[in-house]
Amino acid sequence: ADERVSVSFADFAANRLSDAERDEFAKRGYLIVHDVLPAEQHARLVELILELREQKIAAGRHPEEDLVQAVFSPLNALQTDPAVLDLLTQPKIFPKVVDILGCNIFAYHSYLFATRAAPPNTPLRDPATVKTFGFHQDSGQQRDIRGQHPWISDDNSYPTCPRMSLKCAFYLTDCSTPGGGQTWVVPGSVDQDLTNGAGRFPRANLVQLPKDGVGQPEGAIPVLVPANSCMIFDRRLWHAQSPNYSQAERLVLFMGYGARWLKARDAMYVEDAMAMTTCPLRRQMLGYTTQNSGLYHVRAVYFLRVVVRWQSR
Repeated sequence: ADERVSVSFADFAANRLSDAERDEFAKRGYLIVHDVLPAEQHARLVELILELREQKIAAGRHPEEDLVQAVFSPLNALQTDPAVLDLLTQPKIFPKVVDILGCNIFAYHSYLFATRAAPPNTPLRDPATVKTFGFHQDSGQQRDIRGQHPWISDDNSYPTCPRMSLKCAFYLTDCSTPGGGQTWVVPGSVDQDLTNGAGRFPRANLVQLPKDGVGQPEGAIPVLVPANSCMIFDRRLWHAQSPNYSQAERLVLFMGYGARWLKARDAMYVEDAMAMTTCPLRRQMLGYTTQNSGLYHVRAVYFLRVVVRWQSR
């Protein structure tokens, strides 16, 4: 069992959200952090994903098929590996997550994405000439909250949906060269709606999709980052995955955090992980509470509040 506190006072002191980072996240909807994981943990996560892929192939999956897999799932043993547990409260990332969302949070969603390399001699295609990528916001029902309430005015305008969750994308392989299956984002789009020109909601603040379904939205850019980088992004940010034309596999592991009163995005099978850790921070991220009403009473997240308050003195 893990008997230590996974994020120390010193970790929080060194990795709190700076004023510049806070402004960047508010303006763009995402933040990039480089050189995140220790070398041993980074290598182990890559090893785990490749091992899982081989297990799936042995069980009948086509060798060239991309692998998308929930991390906290009874279908794999990823959650029992210390390298995965360490991601829940990763010292360089977790303090920033807490600064953005507050203390009353948990890990509501996690999955890995292994995008296979392209066949040899696959040409790089111009994103402006291919089918529009699948731009979307995350978290389903959360993004529809605006259209379900009576505050919509006669001109169909309504306030921005609140920030309730975010994701951390840990890029385990190099994604710094265009055409490598990058995540694409529309910076600053957290308060925007999507349109293909039909104008479902007649308001000015829209992400414009190409009407003919070819090319990418105006302002959309690829996230070009080296291996061992992390993108923290607001789940309201419009984003999409792009095709991988490269000869290298793309490995990304996502960890999602949200308010503890939200419904988990996955089944989030955490029993094995919970049994492996006594760290109060990790146990909170896994959904543990100290009282029956602990999903909304902040008293139930006492330890994390102590850490943050100590650092705020």
